[in-house]
Amino acid sequence: MAEMPMFSVGSNKKTEEAITVAKIEELFEYVRLKDKMAYGLPWNAGWTDKPYQIGDPPKIIPAHIHWKNVDAPKYAYVAIVENRLEYRYGEKGEFPLWNCPVTTNEEHIKFINDLFFQMYEKFDLPGSLKEFQSESIKEKPVEPVPSHDELPHDKIMLLKTYLKGESSDFFYDILTKRYDILMWVDWREEDDAIIRYCEDILHTGSLSAVVNDSDNKLGFDVVISYKGEKHIVAYPGKGADRNTTIITLNKVISPDYEIRFCEESDGSDTLAFLPLSSVQWDELENEFGAKKVNSLFPKISKDSKLF
Repeated sequence: MAEMPMFSVGSNKKTEEAITVAKIEELFEYVRLKDKMAYGLPWNAGWTDKPYQIGDPPKIIPAHIHWKNVDAPKYAYVAIVENRLEYRYGEKGEFPLWNCPVTTNEEHIKFINDLFFQMYEKFDLPGSLKEFQSESIKEKPVEPVPSHDELPHDKIMLLKTYLKGESSDFFYDILTKRYDILMWVDWREEDDAIIRYCEDILHTGSLSAVVNDSDNKLGFDVVISYKGEKHIVAYPGKGADRNTTIITLNKVISPDYEIRFCEESDGSDTLAFLPLSSVQWDELENEFGAKKVNSLFPKISKDSKLF
């Protein structure tokens, strides 16, 4: 019998309840609508709410939730694979998902079940999701921000509206809901996912990333591919970090594109970034001035401390 996980997640009134695909989808939908992360949980949590393809030959990474013990290199996963659940658990820092072994051990599964329902209860699901969905369809005029129907749909026009008013309400009520404009990165994000978020916005057709096993001190490499060239992210510490990944990505896609930080999101564990073409950045600076644009969207340099 496998060793019992040496970490307590505390009491849970839903311990006897089972994780289901439907419950995971409820959590994913809540996060999409509310932009929440699992703050305050004993294990760091993160997720990928849609499957995606990486590597050559291609590998499908399923939608999943992962947890990392903050005090030890332990990982736990529950993934949706062909509409069924797959559990993974590792105690040797097995990251990312495909490096972590599948488990059928009842103790591991119960442990992951407890972790999941701590999140499920923290977000007060499913009731909070239904309540938020109900509220979101009500007409709620926001002043001085124009109504959704009056807003320009082109993303550059939306950014110009924000630059004109510098309204925090506009940023949080409008821009944060546009995942085709802003790239949100949690400090615990999977590093290859950051490149995927960027490509989903820019649609370059040539930007991707893969995580390869390596005999270096990390045990893996994050490799960014752009225009047929491969770039290994050189992490300075004992592990990957979001700061280095974003700085490297920004350098790789330059001078065609540039990622800038959204100052309005400063102070959060989840930060917003704005990737645009260099031509689009020039357009904004020509109209509003470089000083104003930089005050809301500071440039990222090799010395930037983002997280």
